[in-house]
This record gives sequence, structure tokens and C-alpha cells, in this order.
Amino acid sequence: MPPEKTPDEVEELPQEGAAAEGPQVEAEGSTQQPGAGASSGRLLRGAVVAPGLAIGLAHRKDYDLARLESERVALDEVDRELNRFRKALDDSRLQLLDLKSRVRGRVEPDHARILDTHVAYLKDSVFIADVENLILNEQMRLETAIAKVIGDFDRIFRLVQNDALRQSAVDLRDVGIRVLRNLDQEQGDGDGSSPSTDYILVAPELSIVDMFNMANEHVLGIVTMGGGLTSHAAVFARSMGIPTLTGVADVLEVVQEGDFLILDATEGLLRVNPDDIVRSQYAPAQREGAEEVPEEDVPEWATQAARTLDGEQVELSASCGSLPEVEQATRFGMGAVG
Repeated sequence: MPPEKTPDEVEELPQEGAAAEGPQVEAEGSTQQPGAGASSGRLLRGAVVAPGLAIGLAHRKDYDLARLESERVALDEVDRELNRFRKALDDSRLQLLDLKSRVRGRVEPDHARILDTHVAYLKDSVFIADVENLILNEQMRLETAIAKVIGDFDRIFRLVQNDALRQSAVDLRDVGIRVLRNLDQEQGDGDGSSPSTDYILVAPELSIVDMFNMANEHVLGIVTMGGGLTSHAAVFARSMGIPTLTGVADVLEVVQEGDFLILDATEGLLRVNPDDIVRSQYAPAQREGAEEVPEEDVPEWATQAARTLDGEQVELSASCGSLPEVEQATRFGMGAVG
């Protein structure tokens, strides 16, 4: 259960139906640096994609394909760019295959097949040919060519009133960004090189590529400005149990790199640099959510059919108040919540 709101917080919440101007931000005091303790920070609201609680520092990823500078290469460097492209495609394919093996058993098979769609895009003849033609005919640098192709597809698909085609645009953009980040890794100047995922991701859109680092370890939580509740990324976030909010207006303007965040995705709230009192209120819920029962600690009764003393079989249902409790009930063999 989330902590009860303090009287000050209740008074400062806007009345239902009130017109909102700018981002969905509620001032709970002046924002200060993490750990300052003298301010209750900012309160933002969004739409729940996946419930749960995550507490940690913010890491911003506002990768904008349109911001990539248009660069060209000398004619004798064209072959090098083509070879870089093939290597980045291979690296991205191996990453996706590794990710699929890591999530096996943790997500539904149908959801895991979303990654097969991304692997297929890495082999898509139209995508590959369009990138290679820009390199061969216009001597574009590889990063510039990928950004142009992805941007062109994205604009076309988003104009079509078809959810499947729009999802295709999102998937292709995910694949393109994955390839670009592998190229950044090759150059040694990408933000994907860090193995740590002890952060809450803050990004413009919900995407699968941003949920994991280069070692395929997933983040603590996700907050984005956009991204549909039924998108492939949303499905994956729910399946992985990653607390996620979307539709948080102007979150990239409010949240700075390294801000201390409390993501209460169950309630649809994001607290930015809260004071020590608010942090302490959430601490018990964080500890409760972190408690997991090791497989070997599952009690013996949970491995057998439930029966009364006279031998009649009965069906047990769990009483749960949080996602971790549902997961624990599943490990105990309970097939329903009631």
C-alpha cells in the first residue's frame, strides 16, 4: 500500500476538473538537490503502464534522431561505413537473442516474440538497402543514413490511421536506436556503455531498447512523456514487472539527471527530490516489494495439492495487495486471487 498523503500534500492537489497549464506538475516546495532534505520537491502525474514502486536516481535518455548532424564521408571511406553497418547489425541481433534467452520463463511466450519482430527488422531488405544506398550514392556517414531512413519511415507510418503500421514505426525506431547505440559503443562515446541499471529511466517515449542496458539488465522503473498503453514496449514492461508511467507531460523539463525519484506507478505518481519525511514514508513499501521468497524456501505444503484433513481436495486463492504478493502467490501454487 502507498503511504498516506500528508495534510500539506492533500491541500496542494488541484481540484478535479481544474484547467491545467503546462506540465502536470504540483509544487510541494522548491526543488533542491538530492538529499537536501529541506524541500518536498515536485509531484508529477501520469498514466499507469505497469504498477509498482521504484526508488532511485533519474537517468535521462532523450535520444533524438532529428538532432544527429548530417555528415558525409570521403569516397574511400564508403566501404568502411558499409562494414560498420554490417557489424552493428550483427551485434544488435546477438543482443536481442541474448535478451530473449534472459527473459525466457519471466515473460509470456507471446510477449517474448516481440523480440523476434525486432530481429526480423535487422534483416529487413528494404531497411538495409535504403541505408546502404544513402552511403553508396550520397556518401552519407552511417549514423546519418540510419537516422534519415528511420525518420522517413516514422513520418510515413504515423500519418496512416492504422495502429499496426504505427506500431511498426515504433518497432523500427527501436531497432534503429539499438544499432546506433552499438555504433556509439564502438566509438566509445555512447551512454549505453555503463553496466549499471540502478536508475529510473526518464525518456520521451516508451521503448524496449531503453528498458535494458548493453548487458541486457533492466532498469528500476520508467517514466516517459509518450507511448501507448497497448504498445509492444508497454506489454513488455508489464510482463517484466517494471514500474512504468507514461503521459507525464514535460517530464524532461522538470527532471534533471541524477534527481532523486520515487516512482509510485500504482498510484500514477512521480515524486521528484522529495524531502526526508516523504522518503521515509515510502521506505517500508520499498522493503516489502523487494522481499522475494527463494525457490528453495517455498514451503512443502505449496508443492502439494491442498486437501482437508478428511482428504477432500480444495482450491486455495490468495489475498494480495501488491504485485510482489501476486508473484509470491503464484510461486506457492495458488491459481487465483480472491
